[in-house]
Amino acid sequence: MGFDLKSRYHAEAFADPEVREVWLRDKHMLAFSLVDQVNPMRVVDLLLKSDVPFADLLARSEEVPLNTTRVRIASVDDLIALKRHAGRPQDLADIKQLGAIRRRKGTC
Repeated sequence: MGFDLKSRYHAEAFADPEVREVWLRDKHMLAFSLVDQVNPMRVVDLLLKSDVPFADLLARSEEVPLNTTRVRIASVDDLIALKRHAGRPQDLADIKQLGAIRRRKGTC
């Protein structure tokens, strides 16, 4: 779909739970990022582990178009919670933008 790895790791390794645990423990990785080479502002982060149970994330997720397919994304509220937990400077900046999106959607 035009997305390439933002890291030096192989995408297939993400599917292995043991490899993800090593990344979490030894590399302190939180997400596996894919970037659109045509539009580098489009980045998809695949979380290595979530503090929010997957069933809860799925129940509140939204289906959106991505190129020629549709994908599910976490709700704005869940994204804010996940980014607050990560606490990286970019995540904290993203929370401000997500708050603006939430206000526009009228969900707060």
